Amino acid sequence: TTTSFIGALAAFYNKKIIGHVETGLRTYDKFNPFPEEANRSMITRLCDIHFCPTKQNFENLIKENVEEKNIYITGNTVVDAMKYTLDTNYNNDVMEYLINNYLSELKEVITSVRNNLTDEALKQILSKEEYNKIYPNEIYEQIKSRISQMNSILLNEQKETQYEEQKVM
Repeated sequence: TTTSFIGALAAFYNKKIIGHVETGLRTYDKFNPFPEEANRSMITRLCDIHFCPTKQNFENLIKENVEEKNIYITGNTVVDAMKYTLDTNYNNDVMEYLINNYLSELKEVITSVRNNLTDEALKQILSKEEYNKIYPNEIYEQIKSRISQMNSILLNEQKETQYEEQKVM
């Protein structure tokens, strides 16, 4: 989002019309996620045309006094890309590997690609045993030590819970 903000700022300085895809995502906490939330809000102030994934994103922009005539609900680009991938004869070795090796086991695919995930968010992701977690290597290397540390914390919490349950019996 920093690159998007700098691009929007440069376009603004040059008096160009600015469109923003996947706009209206909000946590309303400028430090979470950091720096994405602040960048998204600043981009909105500079933009002329806003392309939202959802009705909720649309409503967020309306609350921020963006003119309705400049907001379009376009859907989610990731969902659209996945539908395109599944609806055509698209060939991708990684997707083929995942489908062949994990499709029967997967209930949901979780992608957590942010190096700046809060510890609480990372804990929530890692504590969901019913999900398989697959990390691209470059992302995994960035957060590997945090994943290991959080898994240790979760394991200790499980042991404490089991110990407390045994004491009650």
